[in-house]
Amino acid sequence: SAFGGLPSAKQRSKQGLGTVVFCSHNMKNDMLATLIMLKKIPVFKDKEFVLPMNSMLYKAYWPGEKLMGVTFIPVHSPEVRRKHAIAKKNPTLQELSIMDRITVPKDDVLDVEASLQKYLAASKQALEHGGVVLVAAQAQGNMDKIDLTHQRKAFSKFRNYMDANFP
Repeated sequence: SAFGGLPSAKQRSKQGLGTVVFCSHNMKNDMLATLIMLKKIPVFKDKEFVLPMNSMLYKAYWPGEKLMGVTFIPVHSPEVRRKHAIAKKNPTLQELSIMDRITVPKDDVLDVEASLQKYLAASKQALEHGGVVLVAAQAQGNMDKIDLTHQRKAFSKFRNYMDANFP
């Protein structure tokens, strides 16, 4: 409920300002659940949305981008990087589930920084046009224990990028 919470966000959106929603990320579908809840609010319904999507889930959800009027940016979480390393090391993939075998990105190198930069650039563009950006702070569930100042964490990278790009 920072900065007045939802009532303030709705008022600011009516004025054409962008909205950033910080989410705790406990489960694989909670970013989508947040998106769906926000899309039900009339002032946000037709806004441009940008949200990070675990790159393993991206393969399943990207067809819905146009239908929902959103932009999913695939990002490589620690879980994705761990499973990717297993897949590269062991071609038989015995340690991975059948679903993992389908969804783990096949890229030789997972470029974490490149995917983050795409997400930040898309977020900036959406905010400039009064859109809505979802941020999964550190992509972990317990908001009370998140170090929001650590330079390598999602929230601080997002904040620093926006500070540098919005005068």
